Amino acid sequence: MSGTAVVNESMLTGESVPVAKSSLPFDEDGTGNYSPEADAKYTLYSGTIVVQARGGGIKDTSSSSSSSSSSSSGASITSSIAPSGNKPVALVIRTGFDTAKGRLVRSILHPKPTNLKFHHDSFKFIGVLFMFALGGFVFSSYTFHKMGAGLHEIALRSLDLITIIIPPALPIALTIGVGFAIKRLKTQQIFCISPQRVNEAGKIKMMCFDKTGTLTIEGLDVKGVRVSSSGSFYDELLDKDHVRESPTALMHTLAGCHSLNILNGEYIGEPLEIKMFETTGWRIEDDVPVHGAPGIPEGVHQEMTTVIRAPAPSSYKLRVLKIFQFSSQLQRMTVMCYNDLNKSVEIYSKGSPEIISSLCDPSSLPSDFEQVLSEYTANGYRVLALATNTLALGTNGHATVHDCLAMSRDHVEDSLNFVGFLIMDNPLKPDTPNVIKMLSNAGIRNVMITGDNLLTAVCVGKLCNIVGQGEVVFLGDLNEHHVPASASLIASKSSSNLLSSASSSSPSAYDVITWSCPANPTLKLNPRTLRPDRPLPEGTNYTLAISGRALTALKMLHNATNNNNNNSMNADGASPASSAAASADNSETGRLLHRVMVGASVFARVSPSQKALLVEEYANLGFCVGFCGDGANDCGALKAARVGLSLSSAEASIAAPFTSKFNSIFSVATLIREGRCALVTSFQLFKYMALYSLIQFSTVIMLYRIGSTLGDVQFLYIDMALILPLAFGLSLTGSYSELVKKKPTSNLMSRKVLVSLIGQFLIQVLFLIGAYFFLLTRDFFVPVERNDVNPKDNVHCMENSTLFLFSIYQYIGVVLAFCINKPFRRPFYTNPTLSLSLIVLIGYSIFITLRPDPISIQFLQLYDLPFMFRLQLLGLAGANAIVTWLFERIVVLMLMNVLKCSCRGKRNREKNVKPYKRIVIEGRAMVEYA
Repeated sequence: MSGTAVVNESMLTGESVPVAKSSLPFDEDGTGNYSPEADAKYTLYSGTIVVQARGGGIKDTSSSSSSSSSSSSGASITSSIAPSGNKPVALVIRTGFDTAKGRLVRSILHPKPTNLKFHHDSFKFIGVLFMFALGGFVFSSYTFHKMGAGLHEIALRSLDLITIIIPPALPIALTIGVGFAIKRLKTQQIFCISPQRVNEAGKIKMMCFDKTGTLTIEGLDVKGVRVSSSGSFYDELLDKDHVRESPTALMHTLAGCHSLNILNGEYIGEPLEIKMFETTGWRIEDDVPVHGAPGIPEGVHQEMTTVIRAPAPSSYKLRVLKIFQFSSQLQRMTVMCYNDLNKSVEIYSKGSPEIISSLCDPSSLPSDFEQVLSEYTANGYRVLALATNTLALGTNGHATVHDCLAMSRDHVEDSLNFVGFLIMDNPLKPDTPNVIKMLSNAGIRNVMITGDNLLTAVCVGKLCNIVGQGEVVFLGDLNEHHVPASASLIASKSSSNLLSSASSSSPSAYDVITWSCPANPTLKLNPRTLRPDRPLPEGTNYTLAISGRALTALKMLHNATNNNNNNSMNADGASPASSAAASADNSETGRLLHRVMVGASVFARVSPSQKALLVEEYANLGFCVGFCGDGANDCGALKAARVGLSLSSAEASIAAPFTSKFNSIFSVATLIREGRCALVTSFQLFKYMALYSLIQFSTVIMLYRIGSTLGDVQFLYIDMALILPLAFGLSLTGSYSELVKKKPTSNLMSRKVLVSLIGQFLIQVLFLIGAYFFLLTRDFFVPVERNDVNPKDNVHCMENSTLFLFSIYQYIGVVLAFCINKPFRRPFYTNPTLSLSLIVLIGYSIFITLRPDPISIQFLQLYDLPFMFRLQLLGLAGANAIVTWLFERIVVLMLMNVLKCSCRGKRNREKNVKPYKRIVIEGRAMVEYA
């Protein structure tokens, strides 16, 4: 309510730089509608750390954009709360689980269900296994009843099949691969707070990147200023070493238009503002008492203020009176200062050139404004427009400072005088181009979503390979001639206003966006098909770059038309023909929106909320979307994406499922590699555990048929000595060192998985039956004699030893077949745990097959079979392993290629084709992203 604070919000946003918080402004009548989302700059969040707090502040009744905007959910705030001495005053609006920290705790205690297809499919498959168990239950009950067994033994043996076919260790096996992937990520400074998202990282088909601080280095460097005076630019750029030679108006704007604070002798605030202020040579003095100070007019009722002093010997001194904070929607900020020397109130504004130019007196704008702006943005520089104005006290109704403070933001920013451009350089990080190229070669589409200028974004996109070399770029912006109410449409939050505006003006969807090609102005883009009006040179591709306001206008027109269609179709007496026509128009609007999104590589002048909406729209198109950002303004997009990666020095935050302390997008490649490895591991472990259950189920069913079963120690040996180390070792294999275009299977019920699983099951059962009948044909074979008095004696028989010994080779052979290495995982011999386990288990299995020692014979209840039969059994097991390996590595791939070719035409006609693929199939997109 009063005072200021410096807060560390790294837990909340992942941004380690402290942020400044100021007191909430009020309306003239002392009331205002408060919204925690819109007024974040005035809100302290539970769980964050207040580094510094200062009391006092101006007790004014001025308004701001955020407080004047309506919010149905906002709380009404009055200005009756006055500052209490030098202590800051705050109003508690939420406690407990309603706070940011509380929501975090609640999300941990009661996590939001995630719609992960892998988990759903796994439950379906468990249901299929359960049907096997029911069939086995009926068969075993009938078999033992026919043999005259007691009810207790029938129930025990039949129910035992359920635990065999659905092993209790299955959930652990499904998560252990993800756990080791998280551990490997942690060693590479990538931290995860949402384990279920690891497998999702392996499915990514599109990565969206923020620009500043993500693709480019952290912060900006001042290249210089392009001064404008009396409506014309200076001929040359003043570089950063000569900025202090700028005219007074521009120098004061650079020195005063910011919201910096001092903490322990260091400037705290936006890196851009720090760089800008440091070039001026001015200094900030905090906590300067001014009440009753000489030369300060009445009306400035402040206990403390921020003073900005010019370097000696100048006596210029600016006192910050009021700050209109930067807003992503407004794309500008304004500061009101009192000039001690001139005894005047001065206004300093900076922001996007498009917005600032609309607020300036046209006579102050140079005639070559757009040309000079394009020269810098086309070369990748970030450009801010600077403007100023002076409110002379005692004139034009500005009798006192208090009267100036009472002015609305719109009034303060009216008829500004343009004074020049601030040119900022934001070079790429050294590894950005190579990483983007690596992702592109891996079949992952890359998109840039930034708040910067459209031409600047396109230039950076070319440098970092998001826009291909030699690729023709068409720029899309709002066509204000056909959408005159566009500005109000975009700014408006009222659906009723939007609906009425859309219905009254009714702009065509194809007229909303105007397309241009700066590299070749004669080349035009058809607004309907989004194709060039003439063929491009052979081998030349093209892409789209679009502004946030153009895309938002198209989206809002689509939504408004949809609402109008629903209203017209629900109205009494509506014409069917008119309803059909409206529906067709809405369909065309939606299709155009989707074609633009599929064809665009760069989105510029995008607000934080628009970033999140873009990510959601791409998800609706069927893309598995990842987002990589670095700042608090990316939080919405990071949470909306299927996989969000925050580049931050904080170890973990609630801003994203993944946080990387390695400030490079190479972490994206690392995350995708580990995600693909974890996904493949999860599938292989699931298949292995399913086959282990089916093999053991088949073995037991065959033994039940003759009244025998596996012994307790044999069960224990299979579960603990075989399956546990093999499954554990299988999950330890690390990710492959390269990203390839081939993507892992992401559907558990896909043809590839089902063909592999069913085929392997049939192979193992046939070989198991073959081993059993091979035993029956031997001259030495003696059938088991059932002992109902002591059922344990039924274990020690030829059939049991033969099937037990043969099945342990099947468990090992399946693991060898499922050790899929590149291109997703490293070779199994690089995994010491798995390699050692295989060597030991294969060696011991051969030992107990050929020459078992007395301890093993007694412990595993093995029957003394002839040596030659044991040798033949070992050869049959070897043949089983070879067939298993060949089927998994060769036959399955051949079958998949045959099925893929035969089903391709049919799949193109299916209704469940993902929307973005349907756009490609219809020929409405530029590039096919498979």
